[in-house]
Amino acid sequence: MRSIPLLVLISSLVFAGDPAKVRLVTSDIENFWRAYDLATPENRAEVFQREYLDKGSPGLQDFLRLRIKSADDLAKEIAHLPKFYRTMRSATLRLASQTDTIRSYLRRFQELYPEAVFPDVYFLVGIADTGGITSERGLLIGAEMHTRAPETDESELDQWLKSVLKPVDEVPVIVIHELVHFEQKSHSSKVLLDQSLREGAADFVSRVVTGRTINEHVRKWAEPRRDQLFQEFEQKAHGQDFKGWLYDGASIKDRPADLGYWIGSEIASDYYDRATDKTAALREIIELRDPAKIWRGTRYAALLER
Repeated sequence: MRSIPLLVLISSLVFAGDPAKVRLVTSDIENFWRAYDLATPENRAEVFQREYLDKGSPGLQDFLRLRIKSADDLAKEIAHLPKFYRTMRSATLRLASQTDTIRSYLRRFQELYPEAVFPDVYFLVGIADTGGITSERGLLIGAEMHTRAPETDESELDQWLKSVLKPVDEVPVIVIHELVHFEQKSHSSKVLLDQSLREGAADFVSRVVTGRTINEHVRKWAEPRRDQLFQEFEQKAHGQDFKGWLYDGASIKDRPADLGYWIGSEIASDYYDRATDKTAALREIIELRDPAKIWRGTRYAALLER
């Protein structure tokens, strides 16, 4: 999912080179439910501020700044989706069952990319708009976006939320997707092609590591329409208008949101398939120091250079 550009790390932050040393922090989920049980509609913002946000991990403090924004915003979202929040508790508490799978994928990532660093991973509850992002302190995973289960009431969710809500067992996939963003050397771009490749590279690598991506529903819709979509994309590739391609889940109606992820993943996949040195190609895709080199080395080069 959409990722915040990784800022220059302050010198006091040292990240593990060993996946076994990564902290998988779930204390914020426990604090969220403690606040939920104590709160009433009249004092919800106050209680969530005191019992959840003020007691939060470093990851939650970053997530508050980047996504939640305030206790009032959190309280309003809970009031807006009361059935959803009320019924997702057991799914969020099952998240710890994914620990072994997450660590196995982290080890696999290190095998493929030995230069990797491994930040801590924070599992948080937010305002139902972010599956995962990065901050300078680690990977921030929105637990509420991974609560699809028989007991979870989705009746209040809009079309986009229903399309992106994932079951708990897909949490390891978003961890790898966000880890790729953490390793990338390029920042977010205002150019559609570059940003699509940035997101798509994370999807491609997560598929190499886990066999899945966070956007399987997009892939299934897009693949039968490949030629048409690339021709459409070519018209906007070098511009700064992301509409119809990235980050417009709240407004798009006639197609899946975030088709740019699929476009970028297809470009990365083609570059990798054509490479003689797969190890070097995967490193280039992960680090993304030169996005233009990637797309120019694919079958899509002539189309995208128009």
